[in-house]
Amino acid sequence: MDQKTSVERVEMNRGDKECGRCRQTLPVSMFSPNRQRRDKIHPYCKVCAREITRRYRKGLRNRIKSYGKSVERKPNSIWKPRPPLERVLNACRTPKTQSQIKREAEVEWDELSDILAELIVVQGAVRQREVNEERVYFVR
Repeated sequence: MDQKTSVERVEMNRGDKECGRCRQTLPVSMFSPNRQRRDKIHPYCKVCAREITRRYRKGLRNRIKSYGKSVERKPNSIWKPRPPLERVLNACRTPKTQSQIKREAEVEWDELSDILAELIVVQGAVRQREVNEERVYFVR
């Protein structure tokens, strides 16, 4: 036998409920079912629930788009992005082609060529060698 509290009985008889978000009293048909709640009805009306879901998905979409891009943080943050020169040096720890270095260091082509020229000519920190008709770069 289904035991209902007096509040549930009144709600079922009346056929309407107040939305927890917009505070409008609407018919129970405007609320989605929710088996986990005591009254078996979602606390927000379908319109509000749809709006909350839409906002959440829009934010999620923006977060997914921003993956892999440089993270902007507050200036007083402890975390600081590594400079491109350091990223290229780390990428050159093992012999790699320019495209592999570009992908790993996440730099543009013109920036990569400038950095490699500086590392090879000026600092002498990176060496280049021909391997299988490809030029590879590595840290000295």
